[in-house]
Amino acid sequence: YEIHIQECGGGRSNLVREAAELLQVDAFGITKISKTHHIDKYKDVEDLIADKTSFDRVKKDNAFGVINIDDGVLNSYSFESKIYTYGINNLDADYVGKNIVQKGERLEFDIECRNELAKNTVKRFSLDIIGTHNVYNALMVYVLAKQYGISDEQIQSGFSKYKSGKIRQNVRTVAGRILYIDCFK
Repeated sequence: YEIHIQECGGGRSNLVREAAELLQVDAFGITKISKTHHIDKYKDVEDLIADKTSFDRVKKDNAFGVINIDDGVLNSYSFESKIYTYGINNLDADYVGKNIVQKGERLEFDIECRNELAKNTVKRFSLDIIGTHNVYNALMVYVLAKQYGISDEQIQSGFSKYKSGKIRQNVRTVAGRILYIDCFK
């Protein structure tokens, strides 16, 4: 493969750092750092933040990061790497998700690039998934893809092929009720 994408989560202290040492990435992305999620696995909040940001310190020399600056922890963190930012609420982000509309199971949104805002360029995308929070995931994918020269058409084609796992991010009708199923196991 030319590109490998690996999700690394905080199951215990130093787990992300160990993954960073093993993977030696060219690029990394961080969607959110919750000060309460996984905190029971860490010594304290500082230990959690240090682990979750490990890819910024343990990487190849020319690696870059893609971060969600709507997240308070990430917005205030002082990164060492070159950083590209994205968000929905923070209009200072390099890439901003706007005009988000949920049409049934289809999520539609625009992506505006700060360097292209002056040109009034709007790029409309869609995914077959529910939830505004998934725009953050799509924005991170978009920013990473653009850094590797992938076209908007190729990105939308990839978005169009996305199918959620059997127990993650699924909508089912059961006994006349609509259920959103998002289980980990």
